[in-house]
Amino acid sequence: MKCMKPYSVLSIAVFAVLSGCAITTTVTENAPLAQLEPMEKPGRVEGTRVVQIDKLKGEERHYDILSINDDGTYAGVNQNGCEWVGSGEIVAPAVSWGSCGGSGEWSSGEHRNLTKVGELWPLAKGNKVAFTYQQVNSRGEVKPKTKRSCKVDGQVNIDTALGNMDAFKVTCVRRKDTWSKTRVYYFNPDYAYAVKYVVSSSSDGIERDVEFLREESL
Repeated sequence: MKCMKPYSVLSIAVFAVLSGCAITTTVTENAPLAQLEPMEKPGRVEGTRVVQIDKLKGEERHYDILSINDDGTYAGVNQNGCEWVGSGEIVAPAVSWGSCGGSGEWSSGEHRNLTKVGELWPLAKGNKVAFTYQQVNSRGEVKPKTKRSCKVDGQVNIDTALGNMDAFKVTCVRRKDTWSKTRVYYFNPDYAYAVKYVVSSSSDGIERDVEFLREESL
């Protein structure tokens, strides 16, 4: 059965319970006010702080881009001290991470043998990319190969912390048996970072919901 288009957080929750549809975003999506030109992939700037509003906690959060390597990978750290190396592909899995919450299985780790098929950028409806990789947890255990598949769903008009705007909607999904994790990005060409980003899983519902506020120099 095809899921109904959500119009509010409450209606999403009610409909999800009744129909069994997974909640993957918290935003009301309307038709775009104008058609955006295809969006080129934005670059990253060394020594930048990205400030967001955490919609689940109602407070600001941030992460810093500390350095950018010649191969396009970059080192980042968030306000809690979680460190990672990003691949430079924006919607791709991180290369590695560490000090990310206690001593659990995924407090540190890496993604090995990352391969890419397809291309999202410049963003245009229907563009697809898939990343295949192996996860390695904090105990050094190598997990079976998995895949994150991403697609530009099209353009929508949404309200964000920066105001109402048209945006490209990009959805990325990773599945394992009956479980799935979904990442939804909303990109506007005026900003180098997703103006809204929502992470959900079929097991836990909405896990992260952040909106871009500003970037600052370190």
